[in-house]
Amino acid sequence: MTAFCLILGVISTSIVWERTYPGCVFIDVHETSDHGFIIAGKHYVVDNHNLEQIEVRGYKAYLYRFSDIGDLLWSTQVIGKDHNCSGLTEWVEELPDGGYIATGYFNGSTASDAYKNFFLARLSSNGDIIWISQGESKEDERGYAVSPMPGGGFAVVGACNQAPGDGTFMFMLFDEDGSQLCRTEWGQAACEGSSSTGYIVSTENDRILLSGSGYNGSWPPYPIQACLSPVGELLWCRYYHDYGLWGRESYMGQDGYCLFCTNRYALKVDTTSGDVLDQYQFEYNMFFESINSLDMTHDGGLIAAGYCDYNGPPQKSDLLNSQPFDGWIVRLSDELQLMWREHLDDASHDQVFNSVRQLSTGGYIAAGEYSSKGGWLVRFEPEVGIGSISPSEGLEVSMGSNPVSLPAIIEIDLSLPARVELDLYDISGRLMGSVDSFLETGFHRFEFDDLQHGMHLLFVRSGNRRTILRFMVL
Repeated sequence: MTAFCLILGVISTSIVWERTYPGCVFIDVHETSDHGFIIAGKHYVVDNHNLEQIEVRGYKAYLYRFSDIGDLLWSTQVIGKDHNCSGLTEWVEELPDGGYIATGYFNGSTASDAYKNFFLARLSSNGDIIWISQGESKEDERGYAVSPMPGGGFAVVGACNQAPGDGTFMFMLFDEDGSQLCRTEWGQAACEGSSSTGYIVSTENDRILLSGSGYNGSWPPYPIQACLSPVGELLWCRYYHDYGLWGRESYMGQDGYCLFCTNRYALKVDTTSGDVLDQYQFEYNMFFESINSLDMTHDGGLIAAGYCDYNGPPQKSDLLNSQPFDGWIVRLSDELQLMWREHLDDASHDQVFNSVRQLSTGGYIAAGEYSSKGGWLVRFEPEVGIGSISPSEGLEVSMGSNPVSLPAIIEIDLSLPARVELDLYDISGRLMGSVDSFLETGFHRFEFDDLQHGMHLLFVRSGNRRTILRFMVL
C-alpha cells in the first residue's frame, strides 16, 4: 500500500499501524476508557476466508473489541443467534460501567424476510448481552445511532420505511432497562441500501440535535439537521439542498454552532436557526472525494474520513460494481481551513473508511472495509509541527493520589474560561456526583466524600475535550 500525504505548512501525521480482518466490515469505532477500541459492524457468513476470493452467504450483527495495538480481544454476535437472519450493528458507545450500548437492525425472522427490525442492546464489558429491545412491526425499521442521555436512559435515532425510499425519521427514548418511553416519527428519511440516516449530535441544553439524510418531497435525498425537545418534540428541521446528498455526523462546538459533514461538504451551522455560517468542499484536482464520518478535534476543528476515486463519482454505491476506491482522511482547522489530507492508495484493493475518531492521546483511529469483505483498522500518529494541539491543552485534570482516602479531591486547571462538565460514577454505573459550571481561567478543586469503597470512574468534558480517570477509594 502507498500513502500519499498532502501537508500544508509543517503539520503532518503518519500511520502507526494498520490491520485487516477477513470476513467483516467495520461501521463505527470508538475509543474505550483503557485506550482500546470498540467497533460496530457486520460479520459475513462465508465459505472462504481468503480476502481475494470470498463467497458470502449472509451477514450477522457484530461487535468487535480491540486492544490499543489492534489485537482482537473478543467479538460477539449481538442479535439473531436463535434463527437464521442477517443483521448489522450501526453504532456502539462505551458506558460508565465499562459495558456498551449498541443499535442497528436485523431481518425480522428469516434471511429471506424483506423487513428490517431495529434493535437496542446493552452489553457487559466482556460482550455478554444484558438486555435487548427490538422492533416487531411489519415495516422496515432501522436503528442508526444511540446516545446515553444526561439524566439516564438512551436516545435512538433511525428510520422507518413503508417502502424503499418512502419512509420517516424515527426517534425513540428508552430507560436504563431497555423499556421504550416514547417514539416520534416525522419527515421523509433516506433509508435505501447502505445509506446513512441519522446521528445523534448533542443532548445538551435541554435539546437533542440530529443529522442525517431526508427527502423533501422527491428524490434525490438531501442532508438534513433537526432539533428535538427532550421528549422528542420536533422544534425545527432544515434541509441543505446545495451541499451534497447524504448527511453524516455532527458535533456541538462552542458559541452556538456545530460542525456538520455531508458526503461532499463540511459545514459550520448555527444551532438555533440551522443557518450555514461557513463551508468547505471535499474535492480537489482529479479526485472524487466522499465523506462517511467525522469527529470534532480537541482544538475545535475536525477530522473526516471516507473514500476517494481517481475515476470520478461512482455510478453505484456497491463497491463490487465500481472502480477501486482509496481510503482518504482529511484534517480541517476550526475555521474550516485545510491542514492536511492523506490518501491511502492500493491499486488492487478497494479501501473505504466508514468511521474516524480522534483519540485521547491526540492521534486518530479510522475503521472501514478492505476489499469489500474485510474489516480495516488504521491508527494515525498525533500531528507534529506548528499548529499541532495537545488533547490536554487548556484542560488538565488530576488527583492527589490513587488509591484515595476520603474525601476524593479532583483538581482541574484551565488555561481559558470554559464550561466544564464532571460526572463521577461507581463501578456499577451509579452517578455519585456531578458538576456543570462555567469556570474561569485557573485552578479549581472539587471534593467528594460520600463515596463507597471500590473502583470509580470520572468523566470530565469541556467542549470536545474529554478526560476519563479511574481511581480506587480505600
